[in-house]
Amino acid sequence: MKAVSLALAVVALTLPANLAAAPLPPGQWQRLFARDVERTLGRAVLVDTGSIRIAGNTRTYIEANVLQSRRGAYPKGTMLYYRRAVDCAGGRHRTMSWSIVAPDGRAIGSGTNSSSQSGALQWDTAQGKVLGYVCRGILPR
Repeated sequence: MKAVSLALAVVALTLPANLAAAPLPPGQWQRLFARDVERTLGRAVLVDTGSIRIAGNTRTYIEANVLQSRRGAYPKGTMLYYRRAVDCAGGRHRTMSWSIVAPDGRAIGSGTNSSSQSGALQWDTAQGKVLGYVCRGILPR
């Protein structure tokens, strides 16, 4: 995740105007939900398809969430990055690391999860749809 944080400090690519100006590191970003779904969720969800790595049934990837409106202390346009792992066959997932970047590109926080504890997949939730894309390549529209 350090490479992603460094890339954020150096490169500022922007999302379409309706997502507000927000930095994205270089990557092959796939927007997962239609705009009406994003409005309902309160965030846009993107997966860097170039970051997906496969080892057996496990896939790791980088996910970016762009806040569509203010959430607590985080203003609209804040980016939340996650490096996640998912066991597609076993139905388990976990967040390995995360970072939060303000709309102006300033790092707000980051952390790692050294625990091997994972959560059960809920395929019918928004996060389950993201994991379905990573595991099966099915875009949730």
